[in-house]
Amino acid sequence: MRSLLKLKPIRLFKRAHVGYVIGILMVISAFFVTYVRIHMTVVGYEIGELKDKESSLLESQGTLKMKLAQMTTRQALTQRIHLADYDQLDESDE
Repeated sequence: MRSLLKLKPIRLFKRAHVGYVIGILMVISAFFVTYVRIHMTVVGYEIGELKDKESSLLESQGTLKMKLAQMTTRQALTQRIHLADYDQLDESDE
């Protein structure tokens, strides 16, 4: 009866298979590292494109702010008021 109770431990990996498992893990990790590097390169290019777009948008914003400042000066506003008055006079003459 004692021999029936003694069980041999089950080995999941035999020594010959350990090398294969390690090799497969190395291949998987190499593919993962390659994927991450390629992905980071693509993201880097996207960041560069977005920085270029940001600089052009900031330049446009500066130009528009200058135009707004020119349009809202006292002289520009009074000139527009006078032009509007002349337009109203022309419409009433017709």
